[in-house]
Amino acid sequence: MTANQHHLTFKEQMLVYDRVKEVCHKSDRETAIYDDDWSDGRIARELGFTTAQIARIRREAVGKLDNTPSLHTKSASGRVGAMEADLVRTKARLEQVTALADALVMWASSRKMAPFRRPGSPSLTVLADLIQRPLQKP
Repeated sequence: MTANQHHLTFKEQMLVYDRVKEVCHKSDRETAIYDDDWSDGRIARELGFTTAQIARIRREAVGKLDNTPSLHTKSASGRVGAMEADLVRTKARLEQVTALADALVMWASSRKMAPFRRPGSPSLTVLADLIQRPLQKP
């Protein structure tokens, strides 16, 4: 262990905890989100500890960091950008589901079948197959 990798004393842990609670908060996703320009690394440099020491206390105090890079900060533009990306993915998935539903209706129409019959009917089997098929990623 190097000099700055020692086990933190209670007083040092409280110093880190206080700084983390000032600049890091729980997001809507129940994960940690830093204020603009803050990170485990910045706190580590400021206080003279390792990033791993800061990360351990941050995980205990606030939670693990979100895997979405634009949500690591509270910046409005970053959060809006992440929401716009989520919306684009959601629209693409909706288009896939709509195409599958259209295909099902065409299939049922070509066989002069009502789209839904009693359990075990061919149309419900195809519908179940379509539902279980994973959607393609956009």
